Amino acid sequence: MMMKRFVSFVWMSCVALLLTAQHLPNLQFRHLQVKDNLSHYSVMALYQDAQGLIWIGTRNGVSVFDGQELHTFRHQPDDPNSIMSNYVRDITSNGADRIYFLTLRGICY
Repeated sequence: MMMKRFVSFVWMSCVALLLTAQHLPNLQFRHLQVKDNLSHYSVMALYQDAQGLIWIGTRNGVSVFDGQELHTFRHQPDDPNSIMSNYVRDITSNGADRIYFLTLRGICY
């Protein structure tokens, strides 16, 4: 009697799993590389903002992936608005309009 219940439970679990799997979205994966404009192959931080942009902190700057292209930002010594250092250790936001970067030289946004 106990074995029949166990087999029935396993059977119903498998059927439920198969029915659920049919309703999953069609997921696609893309490997981003330095040749795609990724700032460095060593990724230190990832962050997805409210608009869906994926911010990728590396040892050589920040790359932003918009779903189609990578855009790269690096420290520019002559530009006070650029990131403080190319080595980005962490990325977060204030939940509204600013993205913060923890670099080797401090925090910037």
